Amino acid sequence: MDSMVSASPALAAQPFEIQQLAMEMKREIDIFSAYKAERVAAVNNQRVVFKGVLRERTAEMGYVAIKGIMLDRAPPHPSAPASSSDQRSAELEIQILRALSSSNSKQQSSILQTNVVRLQDAFYTSNFLFIVTEWCEGGDLFDYLHAALETNPEFDLSNAAELSKMGAWFAALSASVALVHSKGFAHRDLSPENVLIGGSDGAPSVKLHDFGLACSTSNQTRPVGKLLYAAPELLGPAPHYDPRAADIWSLGIILFSMLSKHVPMNSAAASDRHFQAFCQDPSAYVDLLLSAQKLEGTVSAEAKDLFLKMVTVDPAQRLTIQGVLAHPFVRRHQACGLHVDLGLLNAPLPTMRRRARSLESPPAAAWGKTATKRAKQKVHQAVRNIILTGAVL
Repeated sequence: MDSMVSASPALAAQPFEIQQLAMEMKREIDIFSAYKAERVAAVNNQRVVFKGVLRERTAEMGYVAIKGIMLDRAPPHPSAPASSSDQRSAELEIQILRALSSSNSKQQSSILQTNVVRLQDAFYTSNFLFIVTEWCEGGDLFDYLHAALETNPEFDLSNAAELSKMGAWFAALSASVALVHSKGFAHRDLSPENVLIGGSDGAPSVKLHDFGLACSTSNQTRPVGKLLYAAPELLGPAPHYDPRAADIWSLGIILFSMLSKHVPMNSAAASDRHFQAFCQDPSAYVDLLLSAQKLEGTVSAEAKDLFLKMVTVDPAQRLTIQGVLAHPFVRRHQACGLHVDLGLLNAPLPTMRRRARSLESPPAAAWGKTATKRAKQKVHQAVRNIILTGAVL
């Protein structure tokens, strides 16, 4: 066990009970499957992800990611939400990945191959359910954004090549969300942590993954996901929301963080002072925030327009994923790679220094309606007061 822990930094920091759980999962993978678990790549509560290989692999076969989930000790109540059971959540994830793989056009197949992590296998053992997907060597988008900000303080965030790459990655990510929505699902946990970087070193690509909190596109009442990226309608006292519209808000926050390497607010809760200032005059707030942080060159007028239309507080006024794909910013960056035919996809920051926590108990206060537009001078003072306290950026 010591050698396994020392070889896996992700496991070494975990409690002894989790280390034991990972060892038991590895044992069952190695004994009862066609795979060999080489090391622990990530741990999320009692879910453990291994970097593994097929035992009888050929030279061209790459690594795989093997996610282990404990089976339920007792059957959950039939009316319990899927996300209340790790096993049921994982089984839904498998169902969604299989549905996505049944693409009915060349374009959808291209999106699946390039921008969604592919399901390769799934199997049960006596104690666990394992999901096998392709391995992405480049880590996740959070790590990329964090590294750009932390490891190179002189990094030029307004570098044209970097902004172009972020635009192309965002266009590809938007196409993958459109594919998910077109199949009758919403992701509900869109965040940089759930976007992997794959492909070759010369042409890296982004891949959407982790569908453990996904659901149908019908209205939902249970808030899930990560607080930094959660839409305001999830944070009221009695949430009732369209999960596709909530995905768009999360995708908008990701857009802002990709371009500026910051997020625009701590949360969209009524108690968050940045969100309060944002509601007074969203456009002025963004301008002043970027100016105060010397990030004016990172979010172009075109990108800002898209961002503001994606984070409209009223979800009924928010862009749909089709509107995102049709926006000039996305269409322009699709010229770097994938072109999306909208007809095929129609469906019936604090800085990046810490990973977002899960949305477990949303604030009780109602967020209310967007405040009427105030004078920009008043908004400027509100934002200045917040920034001087060092609350977020």
